[in-house]
Amino acid sequence: MAIQHAERFNSLYEPDSKGRIFLAPKQSVDSDLSNVRLLTSTVDTVRQIYHCTIDSAFEDKITQLRETHPGHVPVHLHGFDFLVFSGGASGYRYRLQNNDAGLTVFVRSRSRRPDDVGSHIKVEVSPKFLLHYSFVDVQLVMDGIAQSLSPIEVSHAGVSIHLALDIQGWKPDASFLPRLHSRSRRIARHDGFDSAVISLGSAAVTYGSFETVTVGAVTGVQMCVYDKLKEAKKSDKLDLVRDLWSGKFSPLWDFQDQYDTSQDVTRIEMRFHHSVLRQFERGTETLDGLPPVRMRSYTDVIDHLCPLWRYAFNLFQLRQNSKYVDPIWTLLQHDAEFQYSYRSVNYRRSYKTSGEGIEKNIALAVGNMITVFARNKFTHKQALSHLKKSGLWPDLSEYNKSRGISRSDFVELLRVRLLERRMLANVS
Repeated sequence: MAIQHAERFNSLYEPDSKGRIFLAPKQSVDSDLSNVRLLTSTVDTVRQIYHCTIDSAFEDKITQLRETHPGHVPVHLHGFDFLVFSGGASGYRYRLQNNDAGLTVFVRSRSRRPDDVGSHIKVEVSPKFLLHYSFVDVQLVMDGIAQSLSPIEVSHAGVSIHLALDIQGWKPDASFLPRLHSRSRRIARHDGFDSAVISLGSAAVTYGSFETVTVGAVTGVQMCVYDKLKEAKKSDKLDLVRDLWSGKFSPLWDFQDQYDTSQDVTRIEMRFHHSVLRQFERGTETLDGLPPVRMRSYTDVIDHLCPLWRYAFNLFQLRQNSKYVDPIWTLLQHDAEFQYSYRSVNYRRSYKTSGEGIEKNIALAVGNMITVFARNKFTHKQALSHLKKSGLWPDLSEYNKSRGISRSDFVELLRVRLLERRMLANVS
């Protein structure tokens, strides 16, 4: 029998699709969630990727400035000042940072020459910027920054987004993880004293409390639940989020329920990797007469926020018992309002494209090789070097390309998989 949602009623116990009283006949589901406050539904983070080349004059300028300027090198792009840092483990050569504006730009893929067309630019936008500007203006700024770095016309290669809902009157307790059903076997739990990564299929946490729980991999759909007030204090964003909850960013981002300054705030984030949105783009069917769905840019995705949010809640499902979804999950899934309408489409992810008959063999081969690498305590750099020499690399590169997985994404995935096999005792 399929899992069900309890029926909803208003305060007069009349059937109401937006009611906060949940009842299920002959079942132990009877909840009054009238005290739960849904504060704001927002886009928390955008990462826009661009196909292009990199202007050699830019790198020459950076090199010259580093030789003549002590400390961090300043650059000015599309009306914004940035400091230049090394790209580190990001897969890009440079990271341009402007924390005051809430903008980060990753420049020049390490896997390609600057004059080869590829995913050379990634612009990351934080809430500090997203809350102040419309999605159209955000896209224009990102596009302008990218174009200022390339001598050719840039194109949208993909986008990752984080959707967020802030609520009061509910927080996860010790029973949260045991009742959470997900295909993902990766859960990270963090509290004030320690953190742990556990396998959902082999362990159940039934004790203590936590400040943060993260479920799923960064290269798929990931859910994160955490105490937003504590996080805002640590990151010095308390005034920003209080302004958001109080309606000061309306009408760009309207609040739903009134913010109670005396209560804690829990944030639920659903994070979508760009490869997942490309899968939706390939698999989604539109009604006759409507243009096909594109999910390559922020402005593309903005029409689909509500369906994506609801899809994620089906992937990560909190259950009351074997027959019913927990009422709080029903409320969060169906009552979050992202303010933007969405088109009449049949949303579906497509994991395959035509002409790729050896995908399963590639995945199995890489998985087996990673297990061997982990057993022999290879670093991710050593593992990557051996993969390149294995004869599998050309097919693996095409496999990753078809799913919108960049080289830096794959390097991070390889590092995570090696760590998982060691930490979860999958290798002897």
